[in-house]
Amino acid sequence: MDALTNEHPLWTPGPERVAAAHLTQFMREVRAAHPGQPIGHDYASQWQWSVENPEAFWVAAWRYCSVVAETHNDG
Repeated sequence: MDALTNEHPLWTPGPERVAAAHLTQFMREVRAAHPGQPIGHDYASQWQWSVENPEAFWVAAWRYCSVVAETHNDG
């Protein structure tokens, strides 16, 4: 098998690294802030929520990343 066409990942993070990742922390905060919405723990469901709820996603992203702006468009 040619190394360039190998469909397996070269590296996969361990559970500790995944738990400590910023994306994991961010989505944990999003799920806590939106308890009635179906936001799963897998990347696909989190992505789906973000594209179906862009305003809520970007408000959460700005807050999590501490973006300084005149307005966050959050009401």
